[in-house]
Amino acid sequence: MSTVATTDPVLTPRQSTGISLRGRLQDALPKIVLAPSFVITIIFVYGFIVWTAYLSFTNSKTFPSYALTGARAYQRLWRWTFESDPPSSWYTSITNMA
Repeated sequence: MSTVATTDPVLTPRQSTGISLRGRLQDALPKIVLAPSFVITIIFVYGFIVWTAYLSFTNSKTFPSYALTGARAYQRLWRWTFESDPPSSWYTSITNMA
């Protein structure tokens, strides 16, 4: 039976620092490339969804008006949809969509 002596590997200063600069850059490159499209998506999709929700609580018509009116427009829409006789075209649209 033979015995094999095991020793801990000797680390050189280059190995002890971890991943090289080139390796770190290669790991970060996909994030760097995708970051602008991610930011643009956040602004132009979700930002405009929030902006539209904000404008729905104002008295905007053709041009934006920034005076908040609350849920008054939604109350009028609810009354017009469900309390009118004959049923409104909005109610017909909702039932067709469902």
